[in-house]
Amino acid sequence: MPLSPTESLSRRDWVFRTAHSFHREHDHLFPRPNSVIDGINVCHALDIARRRYRGHLLSSKTIACWNSLGMIWNPAEVDLAWGLTACRRYRAREGHLRPPPGHYEIGIPLDVWLTARLQRAEIGHLDPTEHEQLVNIAPELFNR
Repeated sequence: MPLSPTESLSRRDWVFRTAHSFHREHDHLFPRPNSVIDGINVCHALDIARRRYRGHLLSSKTIACWNSLGMIWNPAEVDLAWGLTACRRYRAREGHLRPPPGHYEIGIPLDVWLTARLQRAEIGHLDPTEHEQLVNIAPELFNR
């Protein structure tokens, strides 16, 4: 295995390997902003891949590799997917979805994220698809 990006791996391959290492360790692609592996910021690596995807600069094979890690190509969908993943993990571990104030799950403040969704649901501004997904995770909170 190469020890640095200059030893037989292109920068692009090293970026993917960094994301793959993060995914293998955490089972998701939602790194905190300061997550660094082998000198590469994982968030930056994901941003590079998304920009290359939007610019049609990735081969179908490369896209398939990223997809196998659960890559979310549209940055607007990242927050929702990240939050839903955090909710599922917390509920599976704790048996409920009432995190204490200041609790972080996979890098996001889960109580703040949930409160924002509950407030939007109360005034009818929650996207129907998002509402359905949240009802499936926590019907006691979102099925009112």
